[in-house]
Amino acid sequence: MSFLKRRMPEIVVAVVVLLLAVTTLVFNVVSGRQVLKTNFVPSLSVSPIAADSSTWYCVLPPSNLIKGDTVDIYLINGSKFRQSVTVDAYRSNGNQTTSNLVLASASSRSIAEKLSAKTSVGVTAFFTGGADLVMARLAGSFGVSETFCHPSPGPNWILQGFSTQGNSDGYLEVFNPFNSDAIVDVTFMTPGGPTAPGPLQAVVLAAHRTLSVKVSDWFQGTSSIGATVSTRIGRVLSAGVEVRSDSHSTGTSFILASPETFSQTLFPLLTQTANQSAILHLINVTNANSSVSVKVTDLNSSSKASRRPSTFFQEQIPAYSTISVPLKVAPGVPVGSFFSLSIKSTAQVASSVELIGSTLGPLIGFSMMNGVGTYWSRWVSVLTAPPFASTFKQIAVSYQPNSRRSTALLSKLFVDGHNPLSTDTGIDSVAGVTLGSGSNSFSVLPTDNSAGFPNLFELHSSSPAVVALAYIQSDGSMIPLPSIALD
Repeated sequence: MSFLKRRMPEIVVAVVVLLLAVTTLVFNVVSGRQVLKTNFVPSLSVSPIAADSSTWYCVLPPSNLIKGDTVDIYLINGSKFRQSVTVDAYRSNGNQTTSNLVLASASSRSIAEKLSAKTSVGVTAFFTGGADLVMARLAGSFGVSETFCHPSPGPNWILQGFSTQGNSDGYLEVFNPFNSDAIVDVTFMTPGGPTAPGPLQAVVLAAHRTLSVKVSDWFQGTSSIGATVSTRIGRVLSAGVEVRSDSHSTGTSFILASPETFSQTLFPLLTQTANQSAILHLINVTNANSSVSVKVTDLNSSSKASRRPSTFFQEQIPAYSTISVPLKVAPGVPVGSFFSLSIKSTAQVASSVELIGSTLGPLIGFSMMNGVGTYWSRWVSVLTAPPFASTFKQIAVSYQPNSRRSTALLSKLFVDGHNPLSTDTGIDSVAGVTLGSGSNSFSVLPTDNSAGFPNLFELHSSSPAVVALAYIQSDGSMIPLPSIALD
């Protein structure tokens, strides 16, 4: 078993740093405001190059988010070999703590950070081998959210899904994991256009420190707020957390920062029910207006997988702006069944979907998920302890290859700290489940994840594909599960 060979030879790092050094950021003044004009480079973490070690970077929520909440950092060794891990936790006062750990094969270990004045602002985890994952899980009175940490720093990041309507608020975090200072610019984008606050331009971000931006300090009563983070010097990590509390939903979710934009994006698995709604967010970071075509495919249709009925609708995004599309009123979007969205735009955009509502009520539950712009032949999905202290017995799997006659095998990698056994419950841990064939495949599968963390599932496709998994709740709504492409 081998996956996530997240490694980079020194010569490749040197070339990348040189390329980033010669890349310049050009600014233009629009209506008295500085507007970022730059092309976002492809993520260095999408297709890492094999090496003898790997490092993950976690950007942690601020201590004043919700006092008493806990962030757990999960270190996962999915290889057949024992690994040593060095974990550095950097605190807001500049102090650093180092832990040296050993992870057995097919095992995980968690490190808890309570959100307090002494909480860490960032964590790095250095593995002596590969086939590793690092995740962050936020648990508290507003719910549960989880996300992968970043396998690579970068010069540019895009975040979207912030809101300050009602009592909602968001926090944008920028972490500098290196020994030298970085210089950072933050630009916000809204339906009304861009805003680049002067105090957030050319910010000197000291080594091992975090820039924390409370969104309500700059916007009040505003929905659909996006942001770009760019460096003039250095590379950084960025992340966000949104605490939603308005007339539509209550909950907490990580805002996943993306280093790239796409002209074609896919959301392979979405649903809407009486208790759950979906809102599509689109952000245009270019200086040209963008026309967007959205294809809606009903995954529950009884038609053959390769001939599922689809509908289309169009949207326009002005330059340096965001728009939000409530999908319950969008043409052709079903309610009560699973569907996918395929987005094509004339200018590269970033996209996310906001899911609100759950079995606990139509106003409770909030999560954000980013669109996928690249296809890979292997994916890993992680099933942590179910949120809201509930156990779900089913997961939905959407498998969408870019070939009409592809199949994939979905199998367990390890369960509760041991290699899969024939006696393990849930998806057949030995033979796996075959998905496809067809241009898109949708399945509902049983699982039992009540014992502990983590359950890792690997999907191996005969051609590049996009995969998504989600818990199915009793009312048919979904909670997305983190999935990541493998090199």
